Amino acid sequence: MAPRSKIKTDLTDQARAELDKRLAAGRHSLDDLVGWLDELGFKISRSSLHRYSQDFEDMAADIRLTREMSKAVGRELEDLADGDATPMLVESLHALLVKSRKQLVDSGDITPKAVADLARAVKDLSSALGQRAAMEMRIRSEAEKRTKAEAAKAVETVAKERGLSAETVAAFKAGILGVKLSAGPA
Repeated sequence: MAPRSKIKTDLTDQARAELDKRLAAGRHSLDDLVGWLDELGFKISRSSLHRYSQDFEDMAADIRLTREMSKAVGRELEDLADGDATPMLVESLHALLVKSRKQLVDSGDITPKAVADLARAVKDLSSALGQRAAMEMRIRSEAEKRTKAEAAKAVETVAKERGLSAETVAAFKAGILGVKLSAGPA
């Protein structure tokens, strides 16, 4: 096992946070940073700082890529109806697996168990999205029923105040609200 980085073990959290800011800014040379750390009382070699800055840049690149991918997926999902997200997510995952299969298997970074876990996660996500869509449909349906019932009650109230016949009220409800009621007494 490789020894831990002196930057991670010797620097205070505050000094490491400031180092990360300076690395992210990209305006400082390694020699400048080694000198700055020396002024703070930390004896860090240039090679150690170089390894840390390489790891930092790799991580920063991963974060940038993840953000870009998240934005792209977000833009795709904005354009989809609620129920259309699941097929798009499954299709995206399939494309990713096909594209990276050989690279991942050859490197040994992915195992059949990892693929099975990933597939299970997709299944769970699909199920959750389906349940969410079904719940939203139920909520909309219940809200529509309540709105129609309130409107029907309002039509009846106004109709009684105006002296309209029960047949006229039923016609309004059927024509405007789509509410079908029994004709009642003739």
